[in-house]
Amino acid sequence: MFEEMLEVARNKLATINEIVDGLPEPQVTILLTDIDNIYVAVNDVYGTICEELKQGKDTKVIKMLTMWKDGSIDISSYAFRNTLVKMDRDNNNTDVLLQGKNNYLIKKLADTII
Repeated sequence: MFEEMLEVARNKLATINEIVDGLPEPQVTILLTDIDNIYVAVNDVYGTICEELKQGKDTKVIKMLTMWKDGSIDISSYAFRNTLVKMDRDNNNTDVLLQGKNNYLIKKLADTII
């Protein structure tokens, strides 16, 4: 499923050129929920997309990734990750895709908020 999420991120970033204060270039965070909905957060440093998830009663995120405009994978901001966990404690178990030295790594969200 991460492959599909990577494709969603690439496609969305191809249409975004807006740079916001605090970010060096455009970024998207892709969230997959336990009911197979995909959400795209654009330049979202604080996790404001969580309001949309709450309104839809779709707060359990099972996978996430953050991609910069140049295609590199990174971790979302601490504030974003913290907001996900405050929204739903089960999100401590969210799989987070990260860039390793030679390949991708998957960590649990709780392991990134220490």
